Amino acid sequence: SVTFAGCVFWRVNLTGSVWERVRLLDVRFEDCDLSGARWTDVSLERAEVTGSRLLGLQAAGVRLRHVRLTRVHAPLSVWQRADAAHLHLNGCDLSEASLMDAKLPGAVLRDCRLHPDFYSTDPAEHPDMTEAWVLLEKL
Repeated sequence: SVTFAGCVFWRVNLTGSVWERVRLLDVRFEDCDLSGARWTDVSLERAEVTGSRLLGLQAAGVRLRHVRLTRVHAPLSVWQRADAAHLHLNGCDLSEASLMDAKLPGAVLRDCRLHPDFYSTDPAEHPDMTEAWVLLEKL
């Protein structure tokens, strides 16, 4: 496995990259392109992603701890079985993103665009967002 600690990725093109068993600790991604990337067994701890593209990112089963996403463009991304704690999303586009079976307790979503099914009344279609704060403005 690989660990990136205390790193800043600034305007890095990681389009289509494949990361397996990678740990990202105290890192920042600023204005990066992770479109089409595939993450398997990836863990982000105390990480920030700002102004980046995650179009079609495959991050099923990703582990997120104390992660903040700001102005992230992530439509068609896959976050199935994601396990998050202390996740903050601000001004993010998650339209057509898959959050099926994701665990997002205590998540804070502000001014985000979400998949239309997110507004469904069927609880089986929602990620686990126990005690989450969702502050939405449809864009």
